Amino acid sequence: MTRKLNEQEGAYFKNRKIVPKEYQIGSDAVALVNNIADADTTITLSNVKSLLTGESKGKIKVVFDNANSSTLRFLKEYLAINKIDPSAISALENSEEVLKYVANNKGTIGVVGFNWVLRLKEKDSVLFNKIRTLSVENGQGDKKDGLFYQPSQESIALGTYPFSRPIY
Repeated sequence: MTRKLNEQEGAYFKNRKIVPKEYQIGSDAVALVNNIADADTTITLSNVKSLLTGESKGKIKVVFDNANSSTLRFLKEYLAINKIDPSAISALENSEEVLKYVANNKGTIGVVGFNWVLRLKEKDSVLFNKIRTLSVENGQGDKKDGLFYQPSQESIALGTYPFSRPIY
């Protein structure tokens, strides 16, 4: 799970006299990928927010793995977005479908867990060579430096990749 229990979930356990213990067992990141034929290699936090709120409508299609995606929830919380514009995003069946869609469609940004990008690199090098992992601006938080980082074991561990998230 990529978040701690919320109040409602905590209350459910409390009512049953169960005290859950939450421990971080690892880290992951939300990766933004685009088609290798697209010119962009970087993206700012404000651009990501504009895409999700619909302020950049029509320019780029943003694709998630499903309508209740943990990656969408993470970005919404991280960027302090009150309302996502449903017409600005699309949801597919799963992360593998997102990667395939981006590989075959210019002008799209796929949002997946970084583990899926790594899995694709090992599994399907032809498809992997059709996508690019975007470097994201490290523009907020205590490790803020204004530079751009791709998700990697190092950038996740150092906290320089802005879309890093714990796994519980």
